[in-house]
Amino acid sequence: MNSLSNFFYPKSICIPGASTKEKSIGYELLKTIKVYGYTGKVFPVNPKADEILGYKCFHTIEEINEPIELAIVIVPKQFAEPTIDSLLNKNVKSVILITAGFKEIGKEGEQLEKNIIDKVKQAGARLVGPNCMGIINTLNNIKLNATFVAEQPECGAIGFLSQ
Repeated sequence: MNSLSNFFYPKSICIPGASTKEKSIGYELLKTIKVYGYTGKVFPVNPKADEILGYKCFHTIEEINEPIELAIVIVPKQFAEPTIDSLLNKNVKSVILITAGFKEIGKEGEQLEKNIIDKVKQAGARLVGPNCMGIINTLNNIKLNATFVAEQPECGAIGFLSQ
């Protein structure tokens, strides 16, 4: 479980693509993290915002001067690869890529997805996605809903991961 620990038990989360726009995925995901009561550090990244939902917002990933255990990427497809590059340069080892528009749309998207996967593997990091819902950990001491789905399942004895 060690290589997956930062996905389910992160002490800090970076969210490139966090948004001030209600109903957007970047806003709703940050809102579910806050509302469900995640207690770790949260670093929203948006070049045009100083604060989102009470969290200090960073204009670039490079501005974050603390360790990042998990990154949840929600940027438009054309910014996904440079965003992943910035995260890997900061030694982030666990990345969730919510962004869609990769191999499911054809050859161009397939090549972009391959480039990202190759870079993540080369860096010794792990990737969930692209085009995924995120991750939920219902354990009371974690309280992590890193999805854009407002419904929270009850805590139970079953783990489920799907891509």
